[in-house]
Amino acid sequence: MATMNNTLSAPILRDTHLCSPAAGANVSGGSGSSSVLTRALHAARARKMYQQKQLADLFSDIGDQQKELVRQMGFDGLLSMRLTKLNKQFGAWILCKLDPSSGNLFAGSKHEICLTCEDVSLLLGIPCGRKQILPAIKNEVKDVKAYMCEIFEKDSFDGITIATIQRILEKKFTRTMTVHEQIVFKTAFIIFVVTKFLAPQSVNNHISIRYMKALVDVENIHKYNWAEFVLHEIKDAAAALQDKIRHRKSIGYINGCIILPELFYLHHLDFGTDTPGHENISRIGVYNDSMIAEFIDRDVILKNRKPFPAYGKMKLRNRHVEKCNLGHPTGATEAAHVNRSFDT
Repeated sequence: MATMNNTLSAPILRDTHLCSPAAGANVSGGSGSSSVLTRALHAARARKMYQQKQLADLFSDIGDQQKELVRQMGFDGLLSMRLTKLNKQFGAWILCKLDPSSGNLFAGSKHEICLTCEDVSLLLGIPCGRKQILPAIKNEVKDVKAYMCEIFEKDSFDGITIATIQRILEKKFTRTMTVHEQIVFKTAFIIFVVTKFLAPQSVNNHISIRYMKALVDVENIHKYNWAEFVLHEIKDAAAALQDKIRHRKSIGYINGCIILPELFYLHHLDFGTDTPGHENISRIGVYNDSMIAEFIDRDVILKNRKPFPAYGKMKLRNRHVEKCNLGHPTGATEAAHVNRSFDT
């Protein structure tokens, strides 16, 4: 997740295959110097940290009625999120190692780690239903926008802002919510978490209509494949970032839920007795800021490499034991040392 208001000059990378999907197991940082990119990533970190903190604070503060509505929608895993910070350099680096076609890490190498919709569901605690989230076609857009204006009592779709949505979510109830209030809350909650966390598209909190057909069917939100939607978004973000760096374009804003590939990668590292257990909750609820920071620091090979530190020090857990299954370990965890500093 990286956000930048200003236009950046593209970094000059001596490691020209840094963001190439064909790089496979090469997961170390580049060796080129790019102070512009580094400064931009640090600036972006502060903005995204604020958004993460907003989410964690909001989730911890909503009332019991609203929490039950979140559970009905199948998004209750997000309520356990304690993360308020994000390492932008690590996030950008991991996106450079994610194959935009498959969504897998280190694709094409013997150390490839498969990322599925089921993994996304277990990591984030969001639904992985059978109904696909499809964008509204041209002649449906007007009707979808009109429905949203009706729900939020606005004269135009442009009047639906993230500030408006947040006020709805922060509203306190000392009585039982009406059916209409429940529908308004459910709709607002999905818009907020998609815009702020699951599939952000701009630093200005642009509210996109691309998933809103599913919100018209609000009582069946849990039946939609939100995990697939988020996975597609992060694959698109990886493709865009890799293309920009490869062609030395300005980086701009990095879309998508960057914490997703970060958690997926860290889950597959062997931290010995510090490795988080397999509690039957969303994986995002297992981690806190200090744990993530420590794990990332322990995986650093060279901290001062530019534009990203070189990562890949820790061993990967044996993929044949884990079988890429986050929720159901198949036995004792084995570790395999993987040299991710060069292609294999």
